[in-house]
Amino acid sequence: MDLIAGNLGLNYKYQASETEPFEVYYYDFDHYGNKDIVLAYYNFGEQFPLRGRACSAEQVPEIKKKFETYDLFASSNITTVYEDDN
Repeated sequence: MDLIAGNLGLNYKYQASETEPFEVYYYDFDHYGNKDIVLAYYNFGEQFPLRGRACSAEQVPEIKKKFETYDLFASSNITTVYEDDN
């Protein structure tokens, strides 16, 4: 098991717990041969990407096509954003 440790305190914007951890995904989401890092947080029991549409689309360009508006992206959970539609 790999562990990642940091010094984020109780005053950090995103609060993690054992049941709702701050998660890091490492995968070739855009299928270009390079691994991408995606950070995720929980909000009321549902997991969302930490980075917004613009930053996420820089890393995985297909996100711009899949989510034509910022509002649509912001209301989508991590599974919806990064699921493989192929």
